[in-house]
Amino acid sequence: VRTSKLYEEHYVDPQNVELEFKEKRNLIHIYLESVENTYLSKEDGGQEENNYIKELGELAKENINFSHSNKIGGSYTIEGTQWTIASMVAQEAGIPLLFPLSKDKYNENSSFLSGCYTLGEILEKQGYQNRILMGSDANFGCTSNFYKQHGNFKIEDTTSLKKEGRLPQDYHVFWGFEDKKVFEFAKEDLTEMAKSNQPFCMELVTIDTHTPDGYICDECKHEYDSQYANVISCQSRQVEAFVRWCQKQEWYENTTIVITGDHKSMSEKFFKHLDKNYLRTPYNCFINSAIEPLQPKNRKFAIFDFYPTILASLGVKIKGEHLGLGTNLFSDEKTLLEKYGVKKINSEVAKYSQFYRKILINKQKNV
Repeated sequence: VRTSKLYEEHYVDPQNVELEFKEKRNLIHIYLESVENTYLSKEDGGQEENNYIKELGELAKENINFSHSNKIGGSYTIEGTQWTIASMVAQEAGIPLLFPLSKDKYNENSSFLSGCYTLGEILEKQGYQNRILMGSDANFGCTSNFYKQHGNFKIEDTTSLKKEGRLPQDYHVFWGFEDKKVFEFAKEDLTEMAKSNQPFCMELVTIDTHTPDGYICDECKHEYDSQYANVISCQSRQVEAFVRWCQKQEWYENTTIVITGDHKSMSEKFFKHLDKNYLRTPYNCFINSAIEPLQPKNRKFAIFDFYPTILASLGVKIKGEHLGLGTNLFSDEKTLLEKYGVKKINSEVAKYSQFYRKILINKQKNV
């Protein structure tokens, strides 16, 4: 078996890093299912004749977008980050997810990445109230394990919202409930969370843009021949409307909003027309960040670089600028991809790592 020393050499344990919180800014992090920059027009960095995500494109231009090019762009895809829970682990724990979550091995009580120390845990320790809201069942793919065990998130999904009576018992569309409702519930939640004197971290997860064709809701316009294109455009409008709502709230001035596509779309038929040299990248946008980046464009990075980057956007000073395998993109530190190249990191990540197995997955708490 080919083994890797990637973690021994480059993994920075966030528990041992000095973090300085100047103020405790709120964080809203929206994970957009399968939203990638490819949906933009060519002049903005996409591949489409029609700009399917016009509003998200405008937000990226008005605010901060970390890009591999000088247009709107994003991260290179590294093994172990290309589906939703893997993307969440990468963005919040700074590592790829490289083990199968089979039903016979994992249930909702299984320990999940016990050796990782995540964004949620850092915020929880600082007195934040953590929540995550999604229109599906949080037990899918061990999502609930990750958020319960790392940062004690209040999890709001189809099951819990029915229990609380916020969603009718017999309600079911697509994976649970549509994004229009995700944003409605989010507004209620944020209004409530802002009343307490604790800072908040609110994560939202969209689902309507899930492959193969997405879910048509009653907000969707039928502008295009492709159902998927109509759903993607609808998502873009809904996200922008939600951001504009946030910007009118009194808590907004000390709140940072981070929007990230979770991974590239898996709807292969939608991408038959691409230029063969085009690099497909998930979308990202940082709104109302506490700091400005030194060089946001023409960077080589992976989504695990978002772990320290999201913290930095809240104004947190990170000694050394590294957490997990991630590098703070606001800083002038080079990322692992910039130092060693995309191919090299990809091949290292795919190899067997004893550190990953023994320390990150199964760390015995008393070691």
